[in-house]
Amino acid sequence: MASQERIELNKRFIRVHDALVEKGMIVKNDRKRSIGAFAAKIFGKPGRGHIINAYLNKNDNRMFKYDYIPELCEHFGVSEEFMRLGVGPMFEDDRESLSLASVFSSGSSSQSGGLPYKGAIQHSTVALNAGVSIDTDEPEILMTFDLPDLKGEKYSFPVQGNSMTPVIEHGDIVICERLENIKDIKDNQIYAISCNGMMWIKYVRPMRDASDNVHFIKLISENSIEHDPFEEEVTAEMEIYKVLKRITNI
Repeated sequence: MASQERIELNKRFIRVHDALVEKGMIVKNDRKRSIGAFAAKIFGKPGRGHIINAYLNKNDNRMFKYDYIPELCEHFGVSEEFMRLGVGPMFEDDRESLSLASVFSSGSSSQSGGLPYKGAIQHSTVALNAGVSIDTDEPEILMTFDLPDLKGEKYSFPVQGNSMTPVIEHGDIVICERLENIKDIKDNQIYAISCNGMMWIKYVRPMRDASDNVHFIKLISENSIEHDPFEEEVTAEMEIYKVLKRITNI
């Protein structure tokens, strides 16, 4: 039985397919733009159109895989952030990247009476590492700000390193929501992890025992060529933040 995460991924793939049809990038009976041509670019070989049709059929158990996201995004301009996380615009051309300077200048403005602006998103000086682990002191809240599509208490951190390239780049800011329960982690989602004086940003895979308890988590980099996966023991001090949004410096 497919996990809920795979089901949601397949739903996003169907949305992308339908959008590509609307854009005229997939056209029935057009040799260069047919389902077969679409499939050939994703799978790297011809004769796979029937697999795409299986993904589109709600009565078929076959579902789109994470392995095919890079090819889909590269050939058809789809956002990896949308495919992996379900956030942001579907296509890179539709992305209006938030500027770090504009976000933080608006967030640090003053209200009437000269009081500092108090937003719901708390920005920390501690960097999340997208490479090797780094020692960190207690996070210092540099400033607070708001974004119109995010409600409730959130946290933002700068990112350093290249292990999550190209989904999250060195110098980006990620906005996160703290998880209260380790069991709420979903496979292959991106999280910020604070543990034993270290902070990472990785795909996280909980390693569950027969009783559904999580004693270890596996941390996986997008840039797997340069960065091997590793495991961390779950402790009472471990803090986990789900990544909701990326702010680029473009």
